[in-house]
Amino acid sequence: MEICTAQDAEADTFAKYTGAGYTVKYPQSWQVIDEGLESSGANRVHFMPPDRTQGYFVVERLPSRLATKLTSTKNFKNFKEEEFDAKPLGAVSGKKQEYIELVVEKSGQQKEWQVKVLLLKNENLVYRVQLFYSEDGKPLEQDFEQFTREFRLIK
Repeated sequence: MEICTAQDAEADTFAKYTGAGYTVKYPQSWQVIDEGLESSGANRVHFMPPDRTQGYFVVERLPSRLATKLTSTKNFKNFKEEEFDAKPLGAVSGKKQEYIELVVEKSGQQKEWQVKVLLLKNENLVYRVQLFYSEDGKPLEQDFEQFTREFRLIK
């Protein structure tokens, strides 16, 4: 696991992160935690704002064969999904999803997180850009729009 801080600051508000097959710009005051590349090719990176109680972002890269096994909507409430043209982002196809997920915290408490997802598919990989936020985290929705606008797949 690697903990990163903002590098390559742009103006004085954004930093650029290069992950496993993608780049993204994020607020430079945020902390980035990269869990490392697994032997399967999977990778998960957390982007954490200073006040993590409101929410956080996760970017997951999964081989297509693993992504289909992990994608189940049975534990989600209010699930919505729409397809969009993801070619400008460097993907073959894309979907936007929104739902409410019940998550068990490390403390053992259950908490409802609202979730927004940008799902991008390539030939062999799936990228999930996710925002998990509480009712207090509504302002993070704007950050998510900015984050997904700046997200690009690279070869």
